[in-house]
Amino acid sequence: MVRIEGEKLKLALDAANTNPARLAAKADIDSRTVQTLLTKGSHGCQIGTLERLAKALGIPESQLAPDAPPPQEIPIHDPASSSRDSVAEDALCLRELIEVYFISKLFDGTKVDVSLLNQKHGELSVLAETRPRTDKVIRDFISTDMEFHKELLRLADGEWVIPVWEELKGHWSKLFPERRYQNRGTFGAVLQEHRLIIDAIRKGGKKAACDHLKSHLQASLGRAANLNI
Repeated sequence: MVRIEGEKLKLALDAANTNPARLAAKADIDSRTVQTLLTKGSHGCQIGTLERLAKALGIPESQLAPDAPPPQEIPIHDPASSSRDSVAEDALCLRELIEVYFISKLFDGTKVDVSLLNQKHGELSVLAETRPRTDKVIRDFISTDMEFHKELLRLADGEWVIPVWEELKGHWSKLFPERRYQNRGTFGAVLQEHRLIIDAIRKGGKKAACDHLKSHLQASLGRAANLNI
């Protein structure tokens, strides 16, 4: 949830030489919502509404809502620091950007139901305790791990972006060989990192959730890069 200043929206409307009805149609928002937001004072609205209004007016979101979240920065990896496949590196950067962006959209003032995340976490815990750790157990753990991350996207109404995420996975998965899961401690580390993400979401900690997610993805890459088996 963000707050739009009615006076700022009116100024932007005048500057764009348009009217409330045209703005509502262009932004695909109910005209009554636009009329309400145009009244004097500060009005709460969903981030998606702010995004559509700003796009329709051709202005930054912060021009309408001072408390709007800043644009997400694309994570940068130094291509000179690694000889890995550059396409896979780019795909991993985009994966991180997508997941962090959608996690940040969860914090709109409403309570987030993390029950499905806890369910996936529980399934991972069972697999982590399974002995012997066969190739099938490892593949099932990887598959459930991926479902956990897709559930993060679904929580933030990102179901539509999952096909894009899956296409990227075809590239970045080259950086994560299955044999890394044979290393002692890998299963436990993944579970601990997931738990930090879930707890941050449950407690409403936007920065903590985003930071834990980024740390988890970077730690996974580090574990793959430091294989010693």
